[in-house]
Amino acid sequence: MIGLYDIDLFHGRSFSISLPFMKVYNYLIKQGCYPAIMKKNDKGSFYSQIFYFKENPKLQIPKSLVINSDTGTFLGYGFCGESGLKNPDVINLPPNFTPYDINEKYIKDKGTYTQIKRNGLVSWRDKDFTCKQGDHYFINDYDFFLEEDWCDAFTYFDKTVDFVHPLEPRKEDLKFLVEHSNYGRFTRIRLPKVFEKDELDFCGSIKQGLFSDTELTEEEIFAQYLLLKNTGNQVPYHSFNHSQSLLTKWCNSATTESFVNFCGDNWKQSEWQNFKYYRLLYQNPTTISYSELKEELFTFK
Repeated sequence: MIGLYDIDLFHGRSFSISLPFMKVYNYLIKQGCYPAIMKKNDKGSFYSQIFYFKENPKLQIPKSLVINSDTGTFLGYGFCGESGLKNPDVINLPPNFTPYDINEKYIKDKGTYTQIKRNGLVSWRDKDFTCKQGDHYFINDYDFFLEEDWCDAFTYFDKTVDFVHPLEPRKEDLKFLVEHSNYGRFTRIRLPKVFEKDELDFCGSIKQGLFSDTELTEEEIFAQYLLLKNTGNQVPYHSFNHSQSLLTKWCNSATTESFVNFCGDNWKQSEWQNFKYYRLLYQNPTTISYSELKEELFTFK
């Protein structure tokens, strides 16, 4: 019996789906084999051969998962160029979604998964377009901006394109994203920390752009939103750790009040005395010039 194991599916924190995983499954089924989709605690001794897939290059293989080289083949991420599966009969097959259907309870973002099944999933890194169908394409690459030809993806597709994983552009990429906004509502863009006015304006113009506490500290978020409010730019802030905090609510509100005034009776001075920008918690972002505010922020460096 052959076992297939998608490390991202069972150990990843966010939505993941692996084209190689589904292609190998489809190939084995067509060859008359019946691969088993391994679960977290399955023992490798049950299988004559095991294929391990890791779509996310950042994901650490759990220490509890021991890959026995006698029976297991670790495929890493990528497909044509990196996995070692160069068999064109496998590469050119469309993916089979059955392995994910039977493990749907592990998929956190079921809405995106349903849309992918109805439309098409592509790997830009590997130029794998075997799952193109319908009127909507999803690009499934992690760290998309590390691809040398990432810009070309925005002009390659003649239909709507979306990204499964959040885009993480650099400052120098912001202008491009403003000018090439042909991506759909499923795309999320985690914006970098910026201080220049033109960069702030770009951030305010990017669809689905947001700041996140996975990228910035609480103090960096506060400084970022002081500048955004000063320049009149509104950008959503998504907090994974403090979604109901007063700072999160201040960032996402249209208010131009100082943070302290916004808090009102909920303001507790003792809780903020060690905050790096404590003095600026009292600052109304619209009663100071941009250059003065920026200078104020840099006095804390």
